[in-house]
Amino acid sequence: MFVSIVAGLGLLVLAIIDWRAFLTWVGQYNIGGLDANVEFAGPGHLLAIEYLQRNWPLVWLATAGTALLCIRRHGHRGLAVTSAWFVATAVTLAMWSPVWEHYMLFLALPLVAAAGGGLATSGEWVIRTLRGKHSMTWGRAVLAALAFVGAAAFLVDRCRESMPQPEGGPEWAPHQLAAQAFLESAAPPGSFVVADDPLLAFVAGQLVPPRLTGASFKQIRLGYLTADDLVISTLRHEAQAALFATGRLALVQPFERWIAAIATEQRDFGPLRGYRLDLPPSIPHAKDSHLGSGIALEGYSLSSEELQPGNVLTVTLFWRPVRPVTEDYTVFVHLMDEANHLWDQHDGPPLMEAHSTSRWTEGMLLPDPHPILVSPETPPGTYRLSVGMYRWPSLKRLPAFRPDGSRWRNDRLVLTELRLTAPRIEDP
Repeated sequence: MFVSIVAGLGLLVLAIIDWRAFLTWVGQYNIGGLDANVEFAGPGHLLAIEYLQRNWPLVWLATAGTALLCIRRHGHRGLAVTSAWFVATAVTLAMWSPVWEHYMLFLALPLVAAAGGGLATSGEWVIRTLRGKHSMTWGRAVLAALAFVGAAAFLVDRCRESMPQPEGGPEWAPHQLAAQAFLESAAPPGSFVVADDPLLAFVAGQLVPPRLTGASFKQIRLGYLTADDLVISTLRHEAQAALFATGRLALVQPFERWIAAIATEQRDFGPLRGYRLDLPPSIPHAKDSHLGSGIALEGYSLSSEELQPGNVLTVTLFWRPVRPVTEDYTVFVHLMDEANHLWDQHDGPPLMEAHSTSRWTEGMLLPDPHPILVSPETPPGTYRLSVGMYRWPSLKRLPAFRPDGSRWRNDRLVLTELRLTAPRIEDP
């Protein structure tokens, strides 16, 4: 009772100090369930049954304790409270699906209460019998014996689980071992990698950026860990690999699209996906130009130096903000012929919608990939590849400047010229 009163007063004080934060962290953060497509979660009723089967010594001990409390003169009230507690917990977990397996720990609390009450009752009966103050009936003796046997089984089970693991640590599934080997080969020990399974990264001898060590589904779903945060952590710590292992980071789809676009290699390990990164990135083609007063374009890279109809040309731009950027801009990459006719393009927020310009960190080099699908109808010829930024929805472009300060025509920064050749037709 005292603990309940103190907890209630504590929640009341928190609500008074900052009611918005209270509603967010105590209300919204804890009420929301998991998405139905989250990996490694399951239906609440099935997980509850599996948990009770796996912890049968505790269930046995709690059942014996319940029977002992039933025949105790003053145990009915506590038994009723404990039973209602267990039923309410089980029903809540069954209805709140899917849930994480570790949520089943809440089932253990009323079971432990019932088991403890039964053991206390058994101990009291045994002591009173030994002192000659009470004669124990055969029924009570059997129930007490069952309780003590259950307690012994529970202790043996706990001791078995707490025994040291054999040399080599816990057993990993084959796909986890393959992912571990991939992380080990991706970078020297002690390097940073982006992973939603920090343990697997640590076993591989790598480090995880601090922002990701406590990442959870709820943090991501409620917006406390965004694609912007993930991009900043990846670039700031120069991560050499990314591993999507638990389904958490997969919820941030723009981030994985960006990782996949800048990765030098992608590997699949069953349900796990690994990407090899080259950070800080090298810039194959330098280009010294500016957009507006705060964004520098330091260069670009091309997935191919030639154009082919029907193929995808990925143009990666390397931006570096030299001053704080206060607005969100859209990037355009245009493929135009010599008559300034626009044939193919890619327009969209930078970094595959994973990192808006208003969140850019001053001085950080940002690789920004843009895939352009070259239309099969695009005729052979020479094409200019030009880029820039504009405000949406006004479409007003940011001023584009050359190194000497002169302004690019139409605020369209020309990167290079590319030759589109007709597809080769092999002789039958």
